[in-house]
Order: sequence, then C-alpha cells, then structure tokens
Amino acid sequence: MNNEIVTAGSNSEEIYTSIRSFVITAQNRVYAAINSAMVIAYWEIGEQIYKACQRATVRYSHQSISPTSRQRKN
Repeated sequence: MNNEIVTAGSNSEEIYTSIRSFVITAQNRVYAAINSAMVIAYWEIGEQIYKACQRATVRYSHQSISPTSRQRKN
C-alpha cells in the first residue's frame, strides 16, 4: 500500500488512490487489533472453563472417594 502524501499538483485519481490507501491501511490495523483482542478473550474464557472443570472434577472425586474410605476404616 502506498502511503505517500499527495502533492497539490496531483490529479483526482491520485488523490482518491492515496486516500483509499490510508483508509485500507487503517482498516487492516483495526482488524489486527480486534483479532488480537479476541484471541486474548477466547484464551481467558477457555482458561476459566478449564479451571471450573478442574474444580468440578476435584469435588466429584472427593465425593466418590469419601464413602469408600469410610467403609474401609470400619
């Protein structure tokens, strides 16, 4: 993309092309920033789900092991 500033002697096609180039460059920067933010958000969501599943597994394993261990002691 050509991000050169157009001089006063340029024709309208060159001015249009230059402005269009600036807009496209800005759009691409926005897309990249949004993509990065979404990756971080999805990572954090996945981490929370993973931790919640680990806690649920620990609770389940304690519930299923506790009655068995009590029976063996008696």
